[in-house]
Amino acid sequence: MRRVLLPLVAVSLLQGAFLGDCRQGKKQKGDESSLFFLRSIRSTNVPAHGAVSDGRHRRKRESVVTLKGHPPKIIATEAMEKKAGDDQLLRPFCRGLMEDLKAKADWYWTDIQDGLNWKALSSIVFMFLSVFPRAIVFGGSFQYATDGAMGMFETLLATGVFGLFYALVAGQPLGIMATTAPVFTFIVLLYQLAGQYGLPFLPFYGWVGLWMSAFMLLSSVFSFSNFMKYTTRFTDEIFILLICALIVKDGLDYFYGLFLNPFVPIGTASLTLNIGILTFFSASFFSSFRSSRYLPEGLRRNLSDFAYSFAILSGFVGAIFLKGTFGVQLQTPTVPELFRTTSGRPWLIPLMDLPARWRLITAAPGLLGFLLFFMEQNISTRLVNRKKHKLKKPYGYDLDLLVVAVITAISSVFGLPWLVAAAMPSLKHLASLVLYKGEPVASSIASRREWTEKKLKGEPGDTGDGEASVSGDVMLQPPEKKKKSANVGVVENRVTGAMIHILLLLALFFERKLIGEIPEAVEKAVFVSVGLAKLRGNEFLHRIFSPLLGSDKLPNEPWAVLPRRKIHVFTLIQIICLAALWILKASDWGILFPVLIAALHPIRVLIERQQLFTQSDLEILDSDE
Repeated sequence: MRRVLLPLVAVSLLQGAFLGDCRQGKKQKGDESSLFFLRSIRSTNVPAHGAVSDGRHRRKRESVVTLKGHPPKIIATEAMEKKAGDDQLLRPFCRGLMEDLKAKADWYWTDIQDGLNWKALSSIVFMFLSVFPRAIVFGGSFQYATDGAMGMFETLLATGVFGLFYALVAGQPLGIMATTAPVFTFIVLLYQLAGQYGLPFLPFYGWVGLWMSAFMLLSSVFSFSNFMKYTTRFTDEIFILLICALIVKDGLDYFYGLFLNPFVPIGTASLTLNIGILTFFSASFFSSFRSSRYLPEGLRRNLSDFAYSFAILSGFVGAIFLKGTFGVQLQTPTVPELFRTTSGRPWLIPLMDLPARWRLITAAPGLLGFLLFFMEQNISTRLVNRKKHKLKKPYGYDLDLLVVAVITAISSVFGLPWLVAAAMPSLKHLASLVLYKGEPVASSIASRREWTEKKLKGEPGDTGDGEASVSGDVMLQPPEKKKKSANVGVVENRVTGAMIHILLLLALFFERKLIGEIPEAVEKAVFVSVGLAKLRGNEFLHRIFSPLLGSDKLPNEPWAVLPRRKIHVFTLIQIICLAALWILKASDWGILFPVLIAALHPIRVLIERQQLFTQSDLEILDSDE
């Protein structure tokens, strides 16, 4: 297992150097380099739980000095310097977790009340038709990749049960639990590793998951999430582009593999590809209505929102036509008619079937899985908690990790796919609950919040408009591109997340036969469509193609005003990191790709230490605004 352990030591050294910089910055209160470091990491900071997770942190007003033609300057306040020196990366046992629990308990009843309105109902319908196809797609992929060790039934069951549990008890209930492309890739790599060493997959999987759960429990009780306060958009962009690439590759590999499979007739492979193309273009067609000039705005928005549901329906109808006209039966996933596993195995995994020494060795891949889950869970939650979303209620990163630890342990014992708060479904859930000025529901929610704040003597309920951070006291002049948003907040509630997953469970128990008729080609085509759709508007991708554009054709983004060389160098570094992740994942050492994900921010710190860019350049290139 040296291939597993040596890179862990390397990334620990990188993290140690990074944390050494943090501690040095704390010791030098008034030191200008410390302020510049804070300034460089300001965009995506996660609050230290002792300061903000219970909603008691009050943001200081920013002081910005700008001169025409000159970069903005920062006025450092004593409060800022004191805060920079007092931040704790690790907190005493359970202190942050208890603060999260107390903060969420104070607002729990309003989380229920705020979800009882028409806007929440429309969100439930919309998100069910988004989450359900996603679970079907990943379920079919698991069955195909693990030879039935886990399949669609296990995926739908885990998504429904644990998504409901997460919505009811998590610190940020707007998060949507799902299997993601990196998690799927990690599980497939574990399956291959178990086969390589002649080990039974499910017991091996179970022990890895239990170790992951133990590491997540430790990270929860000691507030490891505070380490994420130093990550920036540099990491987020690479991670999201990796997700898109993995999703697209998985879908294309399926169709390519059909033509290489000697047991699949060439005619069947061609018709399967045609159904995939039909599904893909159906998804693209309905998605395009959002920016279309035709039809009323509300209808265009609905057609776009339900694009993947329409795409699955079109592919399903096309498959029925092929079967009825030509007698061609496309491959479909196995969905048991009774409440049992896909392969017919017992629900409880025989954990003791794994040799005793391997039960300890699995701690190494368990640590790798923990790194992946820790990064993905916190990145997703941080994206939801960004200040631009104007969230008003407290949230709890430690509580979220505790819930994910419990879910991972149960999934491991029963052989269910692991789940994590997925970034894209979570952001889509949040977008469906945005409140706009003048909406009746906005005033009723605001009045309930004010009443709760008065009841709690004004302590919780103001988290500084969402994500609080060191940047609350440090701010650069905003980019020129400023748009006043009409949104006044979000319907922060637990009802929508709970009902989405209740509907999913009802569909699983009463429509299993229909679900099992959806061809794998349809699922994989949706995979490709989802992956490509996530690339639209991706700033990292815009910068990748910027060398091909003239200076007058660059997108209207703040970074476009920088010298082209600096834009290209920063983007090239990100491309190298992404390529390294991809090459590592595809190699014999693929199980180690979570280590490189965890090393992305130390790499970002090294870039800063090498002074390849000025602080104002980094503010623009790596800003979250």
